[in-house]
Amino acid sequence: MKVLVVDDDALSSKMLERIIGSLAEVTSVDSGVSAVMTFSQALDKSTPFDVITLDITMPGLDGMGALQEIRKIEKTKNIPKEKQAKIIMVTAHSEKHMVLSCIKMGCDDYIAKPFDKDVVINKFKGLTKR
Repeated sequence: MKVLVVDDDALSSKMLERIIGSLAEVTSVDSGVSAVMTFSQALDKSTPFDVITLDITMPGLDGMGALQEIRKIEKTKNIPKEKQAKIIMVTAHSEKHMVLSCIKMGCDDYIAKPFDKDVVINKFKGLTKR
């Protein structure tokens, strides 16, 4: 199982790495641009990520923009829905409209900051069973 953690906040990124690291191989990047590039490179090498956590609020290409780009790449490569990366948005914005926007754009779930270890593990396990 391969997971890509995307967060410009080093503390949040390290916490997610620690929590998920016992369940999967974790790669971390600190920007939306790096996320899209790392995702695309992994696909090209036939070593795709199974799960991606995307922080919504990042400078430059934010999590929502990265989500759109990742889904475009998957569509271009004709990756069927069941084989697409599971994407969990990580956000301090737990407002209903923000969550609905992410779901419409193709995310699979979300985690609100500050996050709890058990919540992260349960969401991760729930997505990987689908």
